[in-house]
Amino acid sequence: MPVTWKAAFSRRCLGVKNSGCNWPECWRKYGSQRATGNQFVVLDEPTSALDLSHQVLTLKIVSELAERGVGVVMVVHDLNLAARCADNIIVFDKGTIVAQGSPDEVLNEQLISDVFGITPLILKHPVTGKPLVVN
Repeated sequence: MPVTWKAAFSRRCLGVKNSGCNWPECWRKYGSQRATGNQFVVLDEPTSALDLSHQVLTLKIVSELAERGVGVVMVVHDLNLAARCADNIIVFDKGTIVAQGSPDEVLNEQLISDVFGITPLILKHPVTGKPLVVN
């Protein structure tokens, strides 16, 4: 993704958002027009502070971009969200990569306990089969 595309997207999104457009609508309006060729997007917590329906819509739009060949790098802190939408997950602990791989490879009780200091239960989602982290 050229820096100019990111800057243009940011300006456009802020302008549209100020006029009453929400984040997923902004993605659909601007992102879909620009998503051609060898591009990628970097998203930092794109579903943060969104209600569930807008989280689902945002992920749908991001998935559509990925299906069209746009690379997606997304930072999320919700492990279940990462498991649901990521092909690969990278887990950092104090700035160091401690795990990298598919959700099934990465999301395990020992790693989550070591990194987050909790004792989780890892289940399989009944519909998707993806890991589901329960605390």
